[in-house]
Amino acid sequence: MTRQYPELRLLHAIPNGGPRDKATAGKLRAEGVLPGIPDLHLPVARGGSHSLYIEMKNPETRSQPSITQRDMHEALRAEGHDVRVAWTWQEAAEIIVAYLSGTMGIVDTAMPLHGPVDHGHQAAATAEKIDGTVLKPGGSPKSPF
Repeated sequence: MTRQYPELRLLHAIPNGGPRDKATAGKLRAEGVLPGIPDLHLPVARGGSHSLYIEMKNPETRSQPSITQRDMHEALRAEGHDVRVAWTWQEAAEIIVAYLSGTMGIVDTAMPLHGPVDHGHQAAATAEKIDGTVLKPGGSPKSPF
């Protein structure tokens, strides 16, 4: 997939979440970790956006972004970044491919994203076609990145 989209070499995770003891949390805050920053960042300009951020949520609970996350998403959008929410790696892959190929719909920056992402692309099966991965029943899908 990086042959088709060489920009994917810039895709990186931002390890802000997860349980931490107070000492580690304090150290991370001192290093500049910001609450609410999305989980994935693709620092590539496309479609009028400076970059793409993706907030990954739990697919089993279909959890929604927290107030802190929604506030950060709005602030990032106000600065010209595209921010999306995905519940599976397939959704994240679709978002990334749509963003890089210029087929991503525009997000109304006045409205934070809630619920499943509507990014104008086909269902999660599209991600399977893009990287050739076939999901096995009962198996855990592996990220194509």
